[in-house]
Amino acid sequence: MPPAAAASCGHESGAEAPHSKDRRRQRKSWSAAACRRFIAGSSLPAAAASCGRESGAEAPHSKGHETMAVAIRRAEAGDLEALGRLGAMLIRTHYAFDSHRFLAPNKGSESGYASFLGRVLDSSDACVFVAERDGAIVGYVFAALEPLSWKELRGPAGFIHDVAVADEARRLGIGTKLVQAAIEWLRERGAPRVILWSAASNEHARALFRRLGFRDTMVEMTMEL
Repeated sequence: MPPAAAASCGHESGAEAPHSKDRRRQRKSWSAAACRRFIAGSSLPAAAASCGRESGAEAPHSKGHETMAVAIRRAEAGDLEALGRLGAMLIRTHYAFDSHRFLAPNKGSESGYASFLGRVLDSSDACVFVAERDGAIVGYVFAALEPLSWKELRGPAGFIHDVAVADEARRLGIGTKLVQAAIEWLRERGAPRVILWSAASNEHARALFRRLGFRDTMVEMTMEL
């Protein structure tokens, strides 16, 4: 199924050159402030995409945030309420990207998305992984095995449909861990490649995906009638 994205998704990595004590203090101050800053889910510039929806920008994070462990595990029925909230976040984010192309948020968004993801929890061809931090679900990824498609001119593939990270858990590398978990699940089941879609406005999410080894292939274009 808002800002990294996936995310997804965001800014991790980057070599650092030597710098003075003043610059180190400035960098430390910037990192702490960045971790507190609101970024609208995989959301407004940090991103989500529909059919490859990603939410949650990632960037350098402070030592205080690192001390709280994040567990990546398969989703369970008891996670559906939290998954519905994250799915509704994706809807809001994409609608903000393009209100003509994407579904409008409504009162049933959370329950509808929870029901949608609940139908694939026990599927042998799909997986939903969640990120759990301090007992709370703060992100998820939804991926599936897809057969050959004449329409899309491609062979069998794994497809990452959703990546979402809650606002308060951005910039901790969670989007990266979720995508890696999905890739490994698809690899173990023989997928020869992994495909995902990303909203055109979601530059942060695409930067994350490129760092993980994805390349640009197709571009969706839309015209209203």
